[in-house]
Amino acid sequence: MFIVALAATVHVSAQMPGRLEFVGDGSFWLPAMSDLPKTVQKGDVVAVALGSEGLSSITLPTMTYTAMGVTVSSFTITDAQWKMDMSTMVSKWEEQDFTATAVGTDGMSKAVNGKVSAEYVHKDKTFHIILTFKYGSMPFEIAYEHTGVYVTTAIDAVGNDVNVSADGASWTVSGQRASSCSKGVLIRNGRKYLAK
Repeated sequence: MFIVALAATVHVSAQMPGRLEFVGDGSFWLPAMSDLPKTVQKGDVVAVALGSEGLSSITLPTMTYTAMGVTVSSFTITDAQWKMDMSTMVSKWEEQDFTATAVGTDGMSKAVNGKVSAEYVHKDKTFHIILTFKYGSMPFEIAYEHTGVYVTTAIDAVGNDVNVSADGASWTVSGQRASSCSKGVLIRNGRKYLAK
């Protein structure tokens, strides 16, 4: 029994280095103004850094709500508590309050206060996060939801001992050759980039 638990822990540790990046589509909207459309941001990257004792930090991408012309710059939620269920291999961030700071388009720091919850399914390497928050002096809450897939950081660790093709071809994060009109996170010459 101990060996099985140890093997599962080693498997999870291999999937969960200190910093994880999840690439996918994010939605940004104002719940109080449900008649306005959501803004969908393709290829958003949410980064999660796992710390000791069940704490983590979650870095959100810059969010732009086009219907209202609101942009919230990237910010990091620190000390977010998470737990892993070894029987289901799912890590959860139960809904919790957070406080962060973001720099506005005016260059001034703005308070970000709200609630966040998230879930990482180890089997299919998907991460889902949803948060609602107040930004600066805005009188209503903003919502952001993102579902992404884990992008291995091995791409960033290409060394001299690896022969990287410099033919200019682009590849998807799942290893398929990308066409010239492909969008999202692509890899070219060993480097990740976002094609819009």
